[in-house]
Amino acid sequence: GTDDDIINQDKLDVLYANNTDKVVLINPHNLHVTDIQIFNILGQHVLDIKNIKSGNQTEYNVGKLSSGPYIIKLNTVSGSVSKKILID
Repeated sequence: GTDDDIINQDKLDVLYANNTDKVVLINPHNLHVTDIQIFNILGQHVLDIKNIKSGNQTEYNVGKLSSGPYIIKLNTVSGSVSKKILID
């Protein structure tokens, strides 16, 4: 299921840093994130990040992805949330 309250209450957020080619996970309440999945706009699985560190803000190197929109899915023990990002 999708738990929109996780993002809506500023508990969890994710963004893509175009200048460093990294996914930045913002987790001020240290929720247990099991993994991060990245999909292209066609729904094709692009990348899976398994070793999620705890902390308020962590970064994960994803290499150079093609320009365009992507969906980042955060899987937590209490559900999953997705966010659309744009890579330049």
